[in-house]
Amino acid sequence: MELTLSLIKMVVGLIIVIFLINLFLKYLQKFVAPQDRQFRVIKKIPVSKTSALGIVQVIERYYLMSLAEQGSTVISELSKEEVEQLFTSSDDQASEKIDFAAILKQKTIKLQNKRKK
Repeated sequence: MELTLSLIKMVVGLIIVIFLINLFLKYLQKFVAPQDRQFRVIKKIPVSKTSALGIVQVIERYYLMSLAEQGSTVISELSKEEVEQLFTSSDDQASEKIDFAAILKQKTIKLQNKRKK
């Protein structure tokens, strides 16, 4: 009986500690990474353990970027239509997800066409 009571106390204590840690981390997030309206990551999709594709807003421009441990590179600048499509599909619901592969393919084709010229 004493063993079960102490086990229940330990589990409840662990849940309380995890909850408090979660609250503390959310509080610290405000100071570590303040939300800046002129520079922010809109969407981030992991590609591998160490890299991701992201849509980044810098002032009034939006960029498709490759984000990795070694560094970040701009793949291309997104047009107003693509950004509007991104926001409207985000507002609709999760049922209509953005096809990053299609956007990346379009941008890759445009880059290849520019290089050929």
